[in-house]
Formats: sequence, C-alpha cells, structure tokens
Amino acid sequence: MLVRFTNLFFTNRSIMSALYILATLLVFAVTNAKPAEEVAEENFFCPSDGLFRDPYNAHSFYQCINNEAFKFTCPDGLVFNSNSKVCDWEVDTGYCAGRPNGNYYVPYDDTKFYMCSNGRTYIMACPDATYYRPSVNRCI
Repeated sequence: MLVRFTNLFFTNRSIMSALYILATLLVFAVTNAKPAEEVAEENFFCPSDGLFRDPYNAHSFYQCINNEAFKFTCPDGLVFNSNSKVCDWEVDTGYCAGRPNGNYYVPYDDTKFYMCSNGRTYIMACPDATYYRPSVNRCI
C-alpha cells in the first residue's frame, strides 16, 4: 500500500520505521524522566549536616546527612521553622522577630506576603489571580 501526502510518497515499511523510532524515543524519555521532587533534591546544596528549609516551599525542608539531601514535607497547615528546626504553625515562623509592623514580600511566592504585627508573623494569601507587589504594599 502506498500513502500520498502532497508530493511525498510513503510505504507501509517507511511509516512503520518512523513510528518505531518515535516510540523508542518516547519510551526513552519517559523512563529517564525524574519526579520534580527528585530533581529538586539533586539541586539542593547541603551546607552541612542538619535540617534546612526548602528555599522554594515553606512547607518543606531538607535533612542533610553526609552531603546528601532528603526532602520532607510538613503536615497540612504547618511550615518549617528555620530557628527551632521543626514544623510549626505559620504564625510562629519567626520571620517578623525584630522587624517593624508591616507587610513583607515572601521570596519565591508572590501570591503571599508576610504581615508582621508586634513581632508575630502571619502569612497572608492574596485573592485569586492577584499578586503581592512590595512597591505598592498590596495584592494587585
């Protein structure tokens, strides 16, 4: 059987060869893909042994042992507290200790902002489809 596309002619054999090559490439790509968490663990640099907050997600942290990083996630509603080295309520993360009252940018997540009040930290979320802008001190 001959298949014609515009001015190109393909035989069943050439179509099957092309499909085999595409299938082989797809299988190779899928079997060599790594989960996002595994990629993040490979990219995390352990400064020393110990517990370290995930720089991209306040709800996760790494335990470093002999320069190898192991990623953990805090239970729902908790964030990793870098000062006490435990998962803690968001209000007690310690970010606002010594800072004046006000709103502050949350690194790596512009849908949230820190609200500092009398040394207490509150993580506030912007309404859907808005982002915190430090220049105007609000979500827009």
